[in-house]
Amino acid sequence: MLNDTIESENISHIVGSSLGGFLGFWLGEKNNLPCLLFNPALGMRSIDVPVERNYNKCPKRLIVLGEQDDVVLPYHTIEFLRPLSRNKTSLINVLPLKSTPSASTEIIVLVLRVRKY
Repeated sequence: MLNDTIESENISHIVGSSLGGFLGFWLGEKNNLPCLLFNPALGMRSIDVPVERNYNKCPKRLIVLGEQDDVVLPYHTIEFLRPLSRNKTSLINVLPLKSTPSASTEIIVLVLRVRKY
């Protein structure tokens, strides 16, 4: 059904987060579309989802990992990605540095770092 929608609506990119990032990864692979994935649950899942295992059809992947995510552990995702083409995959780690209370709001400082895996 999603593949039909991608084709009929002329979808050009896939974006997903967590389990949606897992789905976005495989939709990008199946449909040869670039994808932006936030903490995709690629290396650890509580369910087994049947997918075609045709790697490297996706032209470009940008994957954002939260290093302090305690649900989708970044090292599981990195291990899953190791056999894939590094030319097509870029990882960005989000490192929370400091949380500073300021009046009634809290300001969170983030640093983005591109990581070789």
